[in-house]
This record gives sequence, C-alpha cells and structure tokens, in this order.
Amino acid sequence: TALTNPAVTGVYTVELILTSILVVIPTTLNSALLPIISQLSTEKNSERRQSYLIGLVFRYSLFIILPLAMTLLIFSKTAIVIFSRIEYQAASQFLPLLVIGSVVLGIGGVFLDNIYAIGRTKANRNIVITMTLVFLVLAFPLIYIFSALGSAIAYVISTILLTLISYLYVKKHLRLTLPWRNISKLVISTIISFGFLYGITFLIQDIIIKFLFAVLSVLIYLLLLIPLKFYTASDIKILEFFTEKLPILNKRTLKLKNLLSRFVEKYS
Repeated sequence: TALTNPAVTGVYTVELILTSILVVIPTTLNSALLPIISQLSTEKNSERRQSYLIGLVFRYSLFIILPLAMTLLIFSKTAIVIFSRIEYQAASQFLPLLVIGSVVLGIGGVFLDNIYAIGRTKANRNIVITMTLVFLVLAFPLIYIFSALGSAIAYVISTILLTLISYLYVKKHLRLTLPWRNISKLVISTIISFGFLYGITFLIQDIIIKFLFAVLSVLIYLLLLIPLKFYTASDIKILEFFTEKLPILNKRTLKLKNLLSRFVEKYS
C-alpha cells in the first residue's frame, strides 16, 4: 500500500486469498507426516523410509492441487466474482503467476518443514530468513515499477528459490528420490482433461453447464491416470481406509477399490 495505493492492494489480496488453498492442501498433508519423520530421525538407517514418506506426500499433494490450480485458472473471473465483487475482476491478470507461486510454495513447504523434522532446525531457519530477504529485495523495486504485478513476480521467484534450496538440502541428507514418472503422468492427464475444459469454456456461456463440464474434466483426469498406470497398491489401502471411516460411502468406494485393484494387479 505504501508503494502503490489501497485499491491495488485490495485487488492483489483477493487473488492471493483465492490461491491460498493451493498452499493449504500440501501443508495439511505434510502436518500428518512431520511427527513420523521426526520420530524416524531418532532411529538408525531410517533415511530410506523418510525419503519414501516425503515422496508420498509430494505425490498426493500434486495429485490434488494440479486439477484445482487448472480449474482456478480457467474460472478465474467467475471465482473472483463469487468470493468478492465484479469490480475485482481486473485482478485475474495476476492469477497465473500467483497460482504458480502458490503451487510451488505448497510443495516447497513439504521439503522445508521436513528439514526441521529431521533435526536441521538452523538450516530451516536460515532458508526462511534468506528467502524472506530475497523477497523483500525483489519486491520493493518490482512493486515500484510494475505495481501489483511486481509483487506477484517477486512471490514466484522467491517460492521457486525456496523450493529448490529446500529440495536440494533434503535430497542431500536423506537421498530423496521423487516419483518423477508419476509426476509426468499427472501432468499429461491434467493437460488433456483440462485442455478439453479450456476449449469448452469458449463455446458455452452458461455457468452451470461450465460447472458440469468442470466436474466431467475431473472425472476424465482421474480415469486417464488408470491407463497411465499411476495408481498403486498404496492408493488401494487409502481407499480401504476411507471405506472403513466413511460408511455412507461404503458401496461407492468399495466399487472404486475393486476397479482400481484389477488395474493395479494387471500393471504390477
């Protein structure tokens, strides 16, 4: 606000709030992992198990936030109107950068928090301080030159650096190996399913029909991952867990579990 004006700050804040859910999801998943990683740090030769669990949270985080990010991008103006007012639709110009920054920050938080969990508290602190300073150094001149767009650029650059540094640190100390093949499958499925949705939005104006096609795109996204051999035995176990905890969905999750089981066994 000091560098621009309250109106620009208000527009930028709406976008940042909308994209914050992309950070919350990996953070929530990771919060369940941190006590386990911390406990394993007290045991000898636990790096392999820690690496596997971090990779698992990374995989599920992307599995959830990639379709959410694409939906938010495609329906950016509609989302702004729903959560604020039509006057804030101008903020949609910053959304692509903020979506990228929020996705990267959510994933980076998985690595950064686990640096703390493995007992490297000073490294965690130093990374946070360094990246905060980097953001401030970039933000002031960029906001002065480009207004709110400059803040979005500084945000993206800082989150990318934070994620990269945190990942390299965890990789060094835990010999972390991420499931890159699974990530490529998620990207392929996302591009195909939401590319279809993006094309449809130019032909249809009715928001309800657009929403129905958005639901269809999510289903296509999930189904495409079957022939891409994305699902594993771990996913079956998670479905079994939900079947036990949510009896109301028992029949549906049971059918889905049986379907996925056949494909997992076929591709294993």
